[in-house]
Amino acid sequence: MKLAIRADASLAIGSGHVMRCLTLAEAVMARGGEVLFICRAHDGHLAEMIATRGVRVVCLETPLDGRPSRGTYGDWLGVDAETDARQTLAALDERDFEPDWMVVDHYGLGADWETALRRAARRIMVIDDLADRPHDCNLLLDQNWIADFETRYAALVPAGSRLLLGPAYALLQRPYRELAGRAEIRSGGPRRVLVYFGATDAAGLTLQTLNAFLGLDREDVTADIVVGSGNADRSALLDRAAGRANVDVHLSLPSLAELMLVADLAVGAGGTTSWERICLKLPALVVTLADNQRPIAAEIDRLGLARWLGDAAQVTTAGIASALRDSLGLDGTSWFDGRLASKIDGQGTERVVDALFGGDIVVRRANLSDTERTFDWRNHPSIRAVSHNSEEIEFSDHKKWFADVLSSTSRFMLIGERGGEPVGVVRFDVDDGVAVVSIYLAPGHSGKGDGGKLLLAAEAWLAQEVPRVQTVAADVRPGNEASAKMFMRCGYKNHFDRFSKSL
Repeated sequence: MKLAIRADASLAIGSGHVMRCLTLAEAVMARGGEVLFICRAHDGHLAEMIATRGVRVVCLETPLDGRPSRGTYGDWLGVDAETDARQTLAALDERDFEPDWMVVDHYGLGADWETALRRAARRIMVIDDLADRPHDCNLLLDQNWIADFETRYAALVPAGSRLLLGPAYALLQRPYRELAGRAEIRSGGPRRVLVYFGATDAAGLTLQTLNAFLGLDREDVTADIVVGSGNADRSALLDRAAGRANVDVHLSLPSLAELMLVADLAVGAGGTTSWERICLKLPALVVTLADNQRPIAAEIDRLGLARWLGDAAQVTTAGIASALRDSLGLDGTSWFDGRLASKIDGQGTERVVDALFGGDIVVRRANLSDTERTFDWRNHPSIRAVSHNSEEIEFSDHKKWFADVLSSTSRFMLIGERGGEPVGVVRFDVDDGVAVVSIYLAPGHSGKGDGGKLLLAAEAWLAQEVPRVQTVAADVRPGNEASAKMFMRCGYKNHFDRFSKSL
């Protein structure tokens, strides 16, 4: 599969768009896909960093004269959208790159640009946070928790577009997925604080936070200060930290995951890094750097997943110091909802890549019209052979059982479909925060890798629709190696033929 990505970074835009797209690019390449990254040569464009990560990258020229057109929320596109589309098409043509997917992550681009790119790409994927303009796309990703996140794109995408909504699809780097199971809810007063405000930190918040921390005179607390590649205060930060035994400065780290795992509190921006922190159950004091970050910060503050200090222009050193002082007390982060944070499991990137690689399975609640087809599937020899109860069942018994499941408030039956065609069934039996899963594929769909895709799609549905569930478990029949391997690939751990994972 070939993937082209159009995203920008700059001193004004920041690094978030490029970094999450780079995470996606690396995951696609890990599955054997080819990626071409296209970005504009703004100051702070990060193209060299993209190349060092093994991703092919092309820079579009930025005009040297004339005022560039200004996109939504202050993102500088550099040219008008029509010119950008023409240049992007030319970049693809010059490199003879015919993408299966064109991914665009840019607030300055919308439906007109996407329609123009259909001349080169078979399918269009949009990554958005704003829901403020129409899109012409086959797939849209918005990984944010916002009050109306499930409905706000309804009138902005074509009928039939697939939506991946919420932090179950957050584009997090592999270390977060690997470390999520080790992260624990913090207790007691924080003793290690992590400070990071992005690759550029044009607002100077890293230095402001370090000054606030030093003013507290807390020798018993260690501060990890992460300085991005474009941070203009780098020298000043190193000078302020010099000789301080409780301040460690880290320059241009490839990942924050290890530092987040050992930190007790973070101070940072309200962008993509929010989901990384929450994935590792790390309480945070958040400052918003752009308008689009405000609804996200407001929602995670409301949910008890961060404390929003306000916008960068209004936040003062004294205000940061006050918030730090309160947070470093014995009960300073008792507001943090670690159980809710557990719902961000770090698997989002894999779910998105599944969708790009044809993992276009969507799930829906079963209804009475599914009674006969599920009866036929359940009695099929291939399904009976791997079921705990391998006996053939009567239709009258199945009909009553099926109706009881549909009316239950603790049992949820989902039908997985691809292009409207059913591919399998998932049932969750929920009791006291644990959902026991039963899954089978419709006859003729085995051996195609659909089992894992169906399971992950069903888990994403469960996480959003039944928030009381904390753990998913499965009892695998001894000798059913195919099912055991599928659950292991989806992040389950084996405990004597009971497989489980945190949701």
